[in-house]
Amino acid sequence: MLLKSRIGYMERKRREMHSLAMFLMFGCGSEGNKQVDQDADGYSVQAGDCDDTDPNISPSVLDLVGDDEDLNCDGHDGVDVDQDGLASIVSGGVDCDDRNEDIGKGDAYYVDADDDGYGAPDEKVFLCDPPLSGYSENDLDCDDVSPVVHAQAPERCNEQDDDCDDLIDEDLEQVVVYVDADNDGYGNSDLPDQACGDIFGFSTLNGDCDDDDSESTVMAFDGDCDGVLFEDDCDDTDPESYVVEEDTDCDNVPNGLDCDSENPEAFYTDRDVNCDGSLDLHLSVGYDHSCMTWINGDAFCWGDDTYGQSSPPDHDFVMVAAGGYHTCGIQVSGGALVCWGDDEAGKTEAPQGSYIEVTAGLYHTCALDILGQISCWGDNSYGQSTPPSGGFVQIEAGSNHTCALNVAGGVQCWGDNTQGQSTPISGIFLKLSAGGEHTCALASSGSVQCWGDNTYEQLAEPGVSLEEISAGGWHNCGVTSSGELQCWGLDDEAQSTPPEEPFYAVSSGKYHTCGLRNDDHVVCWGNEANTNVDQDEDGINMVFDCDDSDPELGAWNLDYDCDGAFRFEDCDDLDPAVMSELNDADCDGVLSIDDCDDQNPLSVLDMDCDGYSSNDDCNDLDPNDVAFLGDCDQDSIPTGLDCDDTDPLVMHIVYDTDCDGVNNDEDCDDENPLAAFIENDADCDGVETDLDCDDNNPLAYFGAAPLDNPQACMLDVDGDGYGDPSFSNSAPFCITVETYDAQGNGWDGAYLKLFIDDFYDEMLWCSYGYEEHTFCFTAQDYHFEFVSGLSNEEISYTIYEDGVEVFSKASNHQAGVVWEGQAPAGTDCDDSNSSAHPGAAEYDDPEACMLDDDNDGWGDHFFISQDGSFLGGADCDDSDSTVITYLLDGDCDGVMAVDDCDDSNYFDANLSGDCDGDGVLFEDDCDDDDVLLGSTEFDADCDAILIQQDCDDNNPDSLVVAIDPECDGTGSESVLSAGGYHTCGLDSTRSIQCWGDDSSSQCSPPSGTFIQITSGELHSCALDSSGVVQCWGDNSYNQITPPSTAFVQLSAGGAHTCGLNVYDDIECWGSNYALQSTPPSGSFAFVSSGDSHTCALDTTGAAHCWGRNYDGQSTPPPGFFTYLSSGGNHTCALDLAGAVHCWGDDSYGQSTPPSGHFVQVSSGLEHTCGLLLSGEVQCWGSNYSGTYLSNKATAPAGIFTQVTSGWEHNCTISLTGTLECWGASWYDLTLSPTGYISYPW
Repeated sequence: MLLKSRIGYMERKRREMHSLAMFLMFGCGSEGNKQVDQDADGYSVQAGDCDDTDPNISPSVLDLVGDDEDLNCDGHDGVDVDQDGLASIVSGGVDCDDRNEDIGKGDAYYVDADDDGYGAPDEKVFLCDPPLSGYSENDLDCDDVSPVVHAQAPERCNEQDDDCDDLIDEDLEQVVVYVDADNDGYGNSDLPDQACGDIFGFSTLNGDCDDDDSESTVMAFDGDCDGVLFEDDCDDTDPESYVVEEDTDCDNVPNGLDCDSENPEAFYTDRDVNCDGSLDLHLSVGYDHSCMTWINGDAFCWGDDTYGQSSPPDHDFVMVAAGGYHTCGIQVSGGALVCWGDDEAGKTEAPQGSYIEVTAGLYHTCALDILGQISCWGDNSYGQSTPPSGGFVQIEAGSNHTCALNVAGGVQCWGDNTQGQSTPISGIFLKLSAGGEHTCALASSGSVQCWGDNTYEQLAEPGVSLEEISAGGWHNCGVTSSGELQCWGLDDEAQSTPPEEPFYAVSSGKYHTCGLRNDDHVVCWGNEANTNVDQDEDGINMVFDCDDSDPELGAWNLDYDCDGAFRFEDCDDLDPAVMSELNDADCDGVLSIDDCDDQNPLSVLDMDCDGYSSNDDCNDLDPNDVAFLGDCDQDSIPTGLDCDDTDPLVMHIVYDTDCDGVNNDEDCDDENPLAAFIENDADCDGVETDLDCDDNNPLAYFGAAPLDNPQACMLDVDGDGYGDPSFSNSAPFCITVETYDAQGNGWDGAYLKLFIDDFYDEMLWCSYGYEEHTFCFTAQDYHFEFVSGLSNEEISYTIYEDGVEVFSKASNHQAGVVWEGQAPAGTDCDDSNSSAHPGAAEYDDPEACMLDDDNDGWGDHFFISQDGSFLGGADCDDSDSTVITYLLDGDCDGVMAVDDCDDSNYFDANLSGDCDGDGVLFEDDCDDDDVLLGSTEFDADCDAILIQQDCDDNNPDSLVVAIDPECDGTGSESVLSAGGYHTCGLDSTRSIQCWGDDSSSQCSPPSGTFIQITSGELHSCALDSSGVVQCWGDNSYNQITPPSTAFVQLSAGGAHTCGLNVYDDIECWGSNYALQSTPPSGSFAFVSSGDSHTCALDTTGAAHCWGRNYDGQSTPPPGFFTYLSSGGNHTCALDLAGAVHCWGDDSYGQSTPPSGHFVQVSSGLEHTCGLLLSGEVQCWGSNYSGTYLSNKATAPAGIFTQVTSGWEHNCTISLTGTLECWGASWYDLTLSPTGYISYPW
């Protein structure tokens, strides 16, 4: 229609121009009409020339509108053929048809420069035909530059009139804003106001740490406003906390004191020896007192001390046992016992030996040695101190009875049995505990069985599974796997009413109970006289108190050297002798009051404070004496370099470092003024050359190995008194032979032949009554052979080695070799280790050469001597004196022989009947040698995929549901994806549903059916069955503008997206500030986008990463993987065995995965979740979202098929397709759509 109108318009213009031309040509130009033409323009006045003096004015001139002149003499400005008062369009007028007086000007239009459909009122024009664009029929635009401003526009919060009603920001909801003085986008939290939103000078965001400084941090990234961003701050709520650089794993233990500065579970080096994350404590509760010891440390006790039972000696202990009125402990050194307190019946008179466990009863004590044998002492009125023989693994003493757990898991008891406490229930048990007159045992299933006195129902079963059990006077307490305490029995002193807190250990006494809480605090309940764990009432639990009897000393974890100076104020918190910064500001060891300049640590070298250091001041005790400054003896050697600056003859310190008068080049040790001259002692071993058997080796000399031979020349490198057998020296070895003849007439043809190193050397005999023969040589071996004469009866002889008699013969002489000897040689089997020598392992063999590093009397089972010989002893772990010997554990794998499937194989440390240790008996196990293959009941095809996770549990080649939701064999389809603060998923119809934050339309997906979904921080993308990608949400970096390539897999990151195309190449789009959208070339199988980095698996399974790498998130480990997931600043992947490996930021433990067989892993911002083969979900990392406890790393119970982690939340799909989400509840993140059922259900 518009095209036809345009054609009509052009036709009218053509006709108008033709009429005008005819008029000009014929209207006044005939010969008959010609008159006088003064201006020679072809027209006279008579012919219509209205100004015959101007050739530019005549009827033939084209008069254009706009100059206010009538140039064509028609009485108008412009051409008006039809004389309707309107100039023609051709001449610039508005007459749409100048041949028809009935047709005038066109319709009015208004210029619409911003093309928003609304024109500017001051730019009105008339047009014959409707314009194509740039004009509007209305004049309702008050700002024709902005397309969002016009009369019908919605009013927005911007301090402008958006709807052209002369009102600004009217009718908008008022919200809380904050004064933003520095205009950095964050306001002052203390200065709130009301406005429609973010306007100049105000912000809806608060938390500016300094609103006068636009460069200052904000609480969103620096919660404690200490100038350290949260990613670099160990505790962003505490301005006094360590920064990550000082405490890498942010466990509040500085790197210098941390046993593992990369593991937040690890603790103080000397408080957590095995570095398992818990303080190394052993707790024992007696009748009216309690004791505890640091493992390999000192013990401390509290409660009744009438007999000194709460006053332990100053020893380092492995464990302690509190009894009735006495206490015993096992020392670190050699496993020796020591007891203190009441000695009635001799119960503190401990036997000698090496022990691994001790237990104290009312009046008797028993201990278990390293061979599994029991020793008891003290009262034996009931036979409680007469143990049976046999191998045992645990010992427990009650009031007047004793029970032990044997190597087969059975219980044996002896002593008082008036209540049946010494008549155990049959069964296999893991642990036991003896109380007053009853006993309890714990089975592997966690069930408890008790026997004996039941006056207060202390024999009742607790009804829950326990991991620890402790029997007290008339009550019991146990710990569940979750750390919950369960107590039952007598409760008259509240000893059976535990606190509702998580614990990992418990010990029951007579009327009170104590436990070790998960935070390593000791807590007691029951009789008040025995439950005070803060003796000095300073508010510090005794476990952490430097001295619980001194309220002036605080917690050792805040004052590690316990010198009273807080760690941040202590010049050296490892040395109590070093002062506090409060008394020594420059930490130079001089008190402020005595320091010339306490801001300058070098001022300590100026004793008289005259500005000249001691090295330069001839008299540094007198500030007025600066004579001969720098060279007091005027020998041209500066004071600081002169051995004696009062004596000009003493040499320069550069040439005589120890100032002993011997030049450095000639001094054995120029750091030691007592060391000898080199000319007298070439090897500088302190033995003069003429007395040294090897003056080129300082460790070789006569008497170097006194335990081998105090006179011989030997080498002893490790200083253990035993010589190196491989040492060969040049010192002669001398033997002396005394020969006798009783008749005085010689040996009648008999003689001795001397062979040195098997070579004949000498013949000797006795010519008269007595002769002495001496031979010296450097060989190793020698022997004598006897040759008979006419008569041997009168012959005798004696052989000496270096003056010591070694052999004598006076009768019964027989021809042949009579004596074989060797030059003195060392007997050390490893001369580089002082713990290896003859007799080191006295319990193995007091004469054999073995290694005993832990000093427990048993040799290292794996020791190989320096000559390559295997000299193994019975000690399975020679670094720990408490570890059982191979007599109970033949292959030293830590599993008792009775429980080991193969006790001759160190690499098979598994339980009998269940050799792969997976909890499934061998007859029900798919493969009892493979822990990954479990029960056939739950895995019929034995492919290590449980039935609920297996697409086809009768087909071992089928995939896991989490990887292949459709079970069509293609895998790699993701049907649920958690993003920044939103989630999108494919429902049962394969349509997309999203929920959560929709600020950037990230929860407004397109319609259609799709096969894969992925969510980023503020955007999402989906893949349909043809490989076409559609994205929605924030497009600030073109992250929702995908290429037209066909893809097979997608992954959305922070502000970028990457996909695997059909050619096995990776393409990325969106933000690329960290090169996270610049993938490497190559063939790939999987890609995963993180916040500012990306990782992918190539077709071999190797991982490749690119982008931001501040925390190592783009530096993958070597190896092959089946799946990976990139998170905030970390990445996790699954190896071929289903184990999780993580790299990158581990500030919250997000890169420290648990063990287990996983089939999927998903990385969030500061946490990670994984789907186990069993279908259960495990999460690790931060449980906080900012300062809010969101529990995002605490997975729900249940069986699931997929898990996905967003920035602060997670979602899973159940076996029925329903969803369960947890974590931060912002934007209703944890509320999935009503009735949602996931695809493919």
